[in-house]
Amino acid sequence: MHYKTKPLFLILGIIFLVAGIPLLIYELEYGHSNFGALSLFIGVVFIVIYFATRKHVITISSDRGKDLDVEMKGTSKERIDEFLTKIQEAKQTKLMNTFFVR
Repeated sequence: MHYKTKPLFLILGIIFLVAGIPLLIYELEYGHSNFGALSLFIGVVFIVIYFATRKHVITISSDRGKDLDVEMKGTSKERIDEFLTKIQEAKQTKLMNTFFVR
């Protein structure tokens, strides 16, 4: 199990935060514009979007190279273990049928 994320949101959030801090300091000293506060706000919004859009998934890979991501949102640990056990059993059955039954 792992998280599937969109790192672009995190990268943009960090860039806006890093750019916003010196702008905000400059604005506080000289009192010109509000770009620093706006940049910090946009950075925080991007970081919140990053955490809101990440998904807890299990990736199942087939022998044909296609990956299937199954989202595990709200699924109990027991159900996940049961799901993985069934996948392993199906894989073993396929292998047994491929190599020993002909």
